[in-house]
Amino acid sequence: MAEITAALTSVKTAVDIAKGIAALNTDVAVKTKASELLSAVIEVQGAVLSLQETVNQLQTDNADLKAELTKVRATAAEADTMHFRDGVYWKDEDDVPFCRQCWEDQSKAIHLSGPHRGEDIRTHYECDKCGWTKFLD
Repeated sequence: MAEITAALTSVKTAVDIAKGIAALNTDVAVKTKASELLSAVIEVQGAVLSLQETVNQLQTDNADLKAELTKVRATAAEADTMHFRDGVYWKDEDDVPFCRQCWEDQSKAIHLSGPHRGEDIRTHYECDKCGWTKFLD
């Protein structure tokens, strides 16, 4: 980023020099060459500004990818502690089961609420997030 700022400063200096040459009382050939130089420098300045926009976008994309990678790593680390048993997921050293549907569909570890005893006297767990229900045998 510092290199782009330095390049822009150099380009501005070149523009100022070219304008100074064009303003001198010199012959037409020198003024023509100064004008051509000024046009070329302005073109370079536009290219450097475009490059700076590209660098900014790449930095944003890079930050987004790093955040996504951190999330994926966290999910992978959490997956190492999840175990599927009796139709639900359990986590090491956690006595409350997790929703199978939320974990498998979205990689979200959502505790099930319960156990609840339903009207039909069947005991079950429920996911308050997606509504999934696991009846106990």
